[in-house]
Amino acid sequence: VGDITTDEVLTLELEDVGHVIKASVTPIRSDGKKGVAVEASSFGKISHGLPRGIELVLPPASSEDRPISPKYQYFGGNSNEVTFEWFSVPPTTADNLASSSAADIRASHTCLNTMPTFVPSIAHLQYEHLVVIWTPTRDDGVVGEPLLASTKIKPLGAEVHDVMLVEQSKDPKTWLPRFVGSGTYHGG
Repeated sequence: VGDITTDEVLTLELEDVGHVIKASVTPIRSDGKKGVAVEASSFGKISHGLPRGIELVLPPASSEDRPISPKYQYFGGNSNEVTFEWFSVPPTTADNLASSSAADIRASHTCLNTMPTFVPSIAHLQYEHLVVIWTPTRDDGVVGEPLLASTKIKPLGAEVHDVMLVEQSKDPKTWLPRFVGSGTYHGG
Protein backbone atom coordinates (compact mmCIF):
# COMPACT_ATOMS: atom_id res chain seq x y z
CA VAL A 1 0.00 0.00 0.00
CA GLY A 2 1.74 3.15 -1.18
CA ASP A 3 4.89 3.83 -3.15
CA ILE A 4 8.43 3.24 -2.01
CA THR A 5 11.62 4.25 -3.77
CA THR A 6 14.68 2.08 -4.41
CA ASP A 7 16.36 3.20 -1.20
CA GLU A 8 13.33 2.48 1.01
CA VAL A 9 12.09 -0.72 2.56
CA LEU A 10 8.67 -1.95 3.59
CA THR A 11 8.54 -2.60 7.32
CA LEU A 12 5.92 -5.21 8.06
CA GLU A 13 3.33 -4.46 10.73
CA LEU A 14 1.04 -6.72 12.76
CA GLU A 15 -1.78 -5.82 10.34
CA ASP A 16 0.23 -7.46 7.50
CA VAL A 17 0.08 -10.92 9.12
CA GLY A 18 -2.12 -13.26 7.09
CA HIS A 19 -1.79 -11.21 3.90
CA VAL A 20 0.33 -11.56 0.77
CA ILE A 21 2.70 -8.69 0.06
CA LYS A 22 2.81 -7.60 -3.58
CA ALA A 23 5.30 -5.21 -5.13
CA SER A 24 5.17 -3.57 -8.51
CA VAL A 25 8.37 -2.16 -9.99
CA THR A 26 8.22 0.38 -12.81
CA PRO A 27 11.62 1.24 -14.32
CA ILE A 28 12.04 4.95 -15.15
CA ARG A 29 14.92 6.31 -17.24
CA SER A 30 16.68 9.54 -16.41
CA ASP A 31 14.75 11.27 -19.22
CA GLY A 32 11.45 10.20 -17.51
CA LYS A 33 10.46 7.46 -19.98
CA LYS A 34 8.73 4.59 -18.14
CA GLY A 35 9.20 0.93 -18.89
CA VAL A 36 6.83 -1.97 -18.33
CA ALA A 37 5.85 -2.59 -14.70
CA VAL A 38 6.85 -5.94 -13.22
CA GLU A 39 5.03 -7.46 -10.22
CA ALA A 40 6.28 -9.79 -7.52
CA SER A 41 4.63 -11.19 -4.42
CA SER A 42 5.67 -12.88 -1.19
CA PHE A 43 5.80 -16.67 -1.13
CA GLY A 44 2.56 -17.15 0.72
CA LYS A 45 0.95 -15.23 3.51
CA ILE A 46 3.00 -13.25 6.02
CA SER A 47 3.26 -15.08 9.36
CA HIS A 48 3.95 -13.88 12.91
CA GLY A 49 7.50 -13.46 14.07
CA LEU A 50 8.57 -15.39 17.16
CA PRO A 51 7.39 -13.75 20.40
CA ARG A 52 10.23 -11.62 21.70
CA GLY A 53 10.73 -9.26 24.56
CA ILE A 54 12.58 -6.21 23.29
CA GLU A 55 12.94 -4.57 26.69
CA LEU A 56 12.20 -5.20 30.37
CA VAL A 57 13.04 -2.40 32.81
CA LEU A 58 12.40 -1.81 36.51
CA PRO A 59 13.11 1.42 38.38
CA PRO A 60 16.67 1.33 39.85
CA ALA A 61 15.37 1.42 43.43
CA SER A 62 12.06 1.19 45.24
CA SER A 63 10.69 0.95 48.76
CA GLU A 64 8.50 -1.40 50.69
CA ASP A 65 4.76 -0.89 50.21
CA ARG A 66 5.32 1.08 46.97
CA PRO A 67 3.91 -0.51 43.78
CA ILE A 68 6.45 -1.53 41.14
CA SER A 69 5.45 -2.02 37.51
CA PRO A 70 7.97 -3.07 34.87
CA LYS A 71 8.16 -1.32 31.54
CA TYR A 72 8.34 -3.79 28.69
CA GLN A 73 8.19 -3.93 24.92
CA TYR A 74 6.87 -6.93 22.99
CA PHE A 75 7.29 -8.07 19.39
CA GLY A 76 5.94 -11.13 17.59
CA GLY A 77 2.21 -11.11 16.93
CA ASN A 78 -0.58 -10.57 19.39
CA SER A 79 0.64 -10.95 22.96
CA ASN A 80 -1.09 -13.30 25.36
CA GLU A 81 -1.94 -12.15 28.89
CA VAL A 82 1.25 -10.75 30.40
CA THR A 83 2.58 -12.56 33.47
CA PHE A 84 5.57 -11.51 35.52
CA GLU A 85 7.32 -13.68 38.13
CA TRP A 86 8.74 -11.77 41.13
CA PHE A 87 11.61 -13.13 43.28
CA SER A 88 13.61 -11.85 46.25
CA VAL A 89 17.31 -12.49 45.55
CA PRO A 90 20.64 -11.77 47.28
CA PRO A 91 22.80 -8.89 45.99
CA THR A 92 25.27 -11.30 44.36
CA THR A 93 22.50 -12.71 42.15
CA ALA A 94 21.15 -9.24 41.31
CA ASP A 95 24.65 -7.95 40.51
CA ASN A 96 25.31 -10.92 38.19
CA LEU A 97 21.91 -10.96 36.52
CA ALA A 98 23.44 -10.96 33.04
CA SER A 99 24.97 -14.39 33.75
CA SER A 100 21.85 -15.76 35.46
CA SER A 101 19.10 -17.59 33.63
CA ALA A 102 15.40 -17.62 34.38
CA ALA A 103 15.73 -21.34 35.13
CA ASP A 104 18.47 -20.63 37.72
CA ILE A 105 16.33 -18.01 39.48
CA ARG A 106 13.23 -20.22 39.42
CA ALA A 107 15.18 -23.21 40.76
CA SER A 108 16.85 -21.40 43.65
CA HIS A 109 14.21 -18.88 44.79
CA THR A 110 10.50 -18.91 45.61
CA CYS A 111 8.20 -16.94 43.34
CA LEU A 112 6.53 -14.19 45.39
CA ASN A 113 3.88 -13.05 42.92
CA THR A 114 2.83 -13.29 39.26
CA MET A 115 0.94 -10.02 38.83
CA PRO A 116 2.06 -7.17 36.51
CA THR A 117 2.30 -4.79 39.48
CA PHE A 118 3.98 -5.92 42.69
CA VAL A 119 3.92 -4.25 46.10
CA PRO A 120 6.86 -5.51 48.20
CA SER A 121 6.33 -5.75 51.93
CA ILE A 122 8.87 -5.93 54.74
CA ALA A 123 8.68 -9.74 54.42
CA HIS A 124 10.05 -9.44 50.86
CA LEU A 125 13.13 -7.55 52.02
CA GLN A 126 15.01 -10.69 53.00
CA TYR A 127 17.68 -10.03 50.37
CA GLU A 128 16.92 -6.36 49.50
CA HIS A 129 16.73 -7.09 45.76
CA LEU A 130 13.82 -8.12 43.54
CA VAL A 131 14.14 -9.87 40.21
CA VAL A 132 11.27 -9.99 37.76
CA ILE A 133 11.08 -12.58 34.97
CA TRP A 134 8.88 -12.00 31.94
CA THR A 135 8.39 -14.73 29.36
CA PRO A 136 6.80 -13.23 26.24
CA THR A 137 3.99 -15.43 24.99
CA ARG A 138 1.99 -15.07 21.80
CA ASP A 139 -1.80 -15.49 21.90
CA ASP A 140 -1.49 -18.89 20.18
CA GLY A 141 0.68 -20.19 23.06
CA VAL A 142 4.10 -19.90 21.38
CA VAL A 143 6.64 -18.88 24.04
CA GLY A 144 9.72 -16.71 23.59
CA GLU A 145 12.91 -16.39 25.63
CA PRO A 146 12.49 -14.96 29.16
CA LEU A 147 13.88 -11.55 30.08
CA LEU A 148 15.10 -10.61 33.57
CA ALA A 149 15.38 -7.28 35.37
CA SER A 150 16.20 -6.33 38.97
CA THR A 151 15.76 -3.50 41.42
CA LYS A 152 16.95 -2.75 44.95
CA ILE A 153 14.24 -2.58 47.60
CA LYS A 154 14.82 -0.61 50.76
CA PRO A 155 12.72 -0.16 53.88
CA LEU A 156 10.92 3.12 54.27
CA GLY A 157 11.96 5.47 57.04
CA ALA A 158 10.17 4.58 60.26
CA GLU A 159 6.61 5.84 59.99
CA VAL A 160 3.16 4.91 61.20
CA HIS A 161 -0.21 5.44 59.49
CA ASP A 162 -3.85 4.95 60.40
CA VAL A 163 -3.28 5.61 64.10
CA MET A 164 -6.40 5.26 66.20
CA LEU A 165 -7.57 4.59 69.72
CA VAL A 166 -10.22 1.98 70.28
CA GLU A 167 -12.12 1.52 73.51
CA GLN A 168 -11.32 -2.00 74.61
CA SER A 169 -13.25 -2.21 77.86
CA LYS A 170 -14.22 -0.32 81.01
CA ASP A 171 -12.42 -0.55 84.30
CA PRO A 172 -14.80 -2.57 86.51
CA LYS A 173 -13.98 -0.45 89.58
CA THR A 174 -14.09 3.04 88.11
CA TRP A 175 -16.07 2.46 84.91
CA LEU A 176 -13.50 4.56 83.10
CA PRO A 177 -12.74 3.40 79.56
CA ARG A 178 -9.57 1.47 78.68
CA PHE A 179 -8.18 2.29 75.26
CA VAL A 180 -5.91 0.35 72.95
CA GLY A 181 -3.86 2.16 70.32
CA SER A 182 -3.29 0.73 66.86
CA GLY A 183 -1.59 1.79 63.64
CA THR A 184 0.19 0.51 60.55
CA TYR A 185 3.98 0.62 60.86
CA HIS A 186 6.41 0.81 57.92
CA GLY A 187 10.15 1.16 57.90
CA GLY A 188 12.00 -2.10 58.43
